[in-house]
Amino acid sequence: MRRTNSSWLNAIVYTVSTSILLAGLILRILVVWPHARYILLLGSLGYLWAVVAYRAGKDTLRIRRLIRLAHFSGLLWLAGTVCLFFKSELWILFFSVACVFMLYSNIALSRRHSKSHSK
Repeated sequence: MRRTNSSWLNAIVYTVSTSILLAGLILRILVVWPHARYILLLGSLGYLWAVVAYRAGKDTLRIRRLIRLAHFSGLLWLAGTVCLFFKSELWILFFSVACVFMLYSNIALSRRHSKSHSK
């Protein structure tokens, strides 16, 4: 991973945004709080910003695809939040697919990152 001056800021924004997304989902699904969509909007915008700002050191084809998958996941989080504002039930589909893409791309990127540091 190429270290820039703002890489620590991106890591913080990513961690906080992911926590906000989790809290928003808990508030929306378990508590059924109608204003959780604002929390989810904040989390999805932060997550999208963090993954778009991420830069990998060695851009192999696989890493570029994983980064694009993370970008797409951020867009799906945002689309699901927009569905909440328009009172559409498609938010469940968008959030489910975004969660799967997010987990896959982040786990695969972190495994690649740890392999490159161990060499």
